[in-house]
Amino acid sequence: MSLARVVSCSGLLRHRAPRVRLGAGSLSLLALFLLACADPTQDGLEAAQDTSTSDLIGVADTTGQDLIGDDDGGSQGGPDALASPDAPIGPEPDPNPGEPFPSALQSQLDDLLASQFDGLGAPGATLTVVIPGHQRYESAMGKASDEPQREMAVGDRMRTGSVTKTYVTAATLQLVEEGAIGLDDPIDLWVSDYSMGAGITLRRLLNHTSGIPNYTDDPNFLSKVFGHGEPQDVIDFALEMGMLFSPGDGFTYSNTNFYFLGLMLESVTGLDVHQVLRERLLEPYDLGDTFFEGAEPIDGPYVEGYLAGAPAPLTDMSWAWAAGAMVADGSDLCAWLDLLYRGEVLSGAHRDFMMTRTKLWGGSTVVDYGAGTEILTQQGRDVFGHTGSTVGGQCEIYIEPDSGVCVALMTNDFFATPKPANSAAWSLVMSYVDTQ
Repeated sequence: MSLARVVSCSGLLRHRAPRVRLGAGSLSLLALFLLACADPTQDGLEAAQDTSTSDLIGVADTTGQDLIGDDDGGSQGGPDALASPDAPIGPEPDPNPGEPFPSALQSQLDDLLASQFDGLGAPGATLTVVIPGHQRYESAMGKASDEPQREMAVGDRMRTGSVTKTYVTAATLQLVEEGAIGLDDPIDLWVSDYSMGAGITLRRLLNHTSGIPNYTDDPNFLSKVFGHGEPQDVIDFALEMGMLFSPGDGFTYSNTNFYFLGLMLESVTGLDVHQVLRERLLEPYDLGDTFFEGAEPIDGPYVEGYLAGAPAPLTDMSWAWAAGAMVADGSDLCAWLDLLYRGEVLSGAHRDFMMTRTKLWGGSTVVDYGAGTEILTQQGRDVFGHTGSTVGGQCEIYIEPDSGVCVALMTNDFFATPKPANSAAWSLVMSYVDTQ
């Protein structure tokens, strides 16, 4: 396999749904089409998982969070953030500014991707590493497609799966900051087609304590992904499974939660979800390599991906929608996480809300998931972002907010296993940062 690397100096240039409490277990075949994945219940929490219907885990503790969303500081990232059309036009900014990427670390990352490539279990992969003050590291290895035959290249866009949830969460919290909605609003207030009850609030949809079942856990889902489904079709399909627990009485990662949030965004703004994300986030923050698949054209190189080494079947991304339909490249994803967790997209209070672990059992158990955000520990530090898994790809995208270091590892096969290589990359990068 060839390895292509770009460290520009010229300036020209899940996954399995985590469950603390579940109903019936899903079939392994479902993994083929799990659209948006996370793994927040690692280590000790995984050992405590019980898929029986008799053991509900605690009550979500929102103590200290009730004031979040009541501030009236205004939106930090709406369309008004766009530059004035009358502003003078100057030279194009350098898309990869800074000092050259450290050469020794560059060589280590090259060697890492080469040595870990076979273990990834994917035809191709890209790796992006950002260390503030340096030009970013970008590499690509393997093949993007068989027909036409093409090697993976830096800048290739791939499906991001559940990373989509970070964008939907950001748009939701912007509306909270603007006073248009409240975190503890029942979803019924904004989505009138359903009577879910007062307990299913926007907060509980964001942190997966709603009790709403995950539609990708039903094996009959497999028969639907080749045809179009409206959001209401997906929700109706999920609700046939029955509620998993009373709202707030447990944690179950559910893609269905973000279908409700997508409908809420449309109801409040009068726009389609993809328009909400584009007008509030993608355009104002110049994320030109990020797209909402199925609702807008993808401009530029796009990798459809594989399933166990075979070209992935055509699926309709209406069955991913607000839970997992975004497409991007590693550079845009790292730029996005920097804006979201360190920048101006949200107020400090709402960034903290996204990055605060969900408490259960009155606080005695903590789930490594905040609001639309997975939280991992790498080299003793918390990193924030999301894994993504959908037909044709697996990715892991995280940032360490204190240092600003971001690692985005993307693969083009659903059955890829990027976690070991991702952890190894974090080890190399943080070891370098800690010595500076």
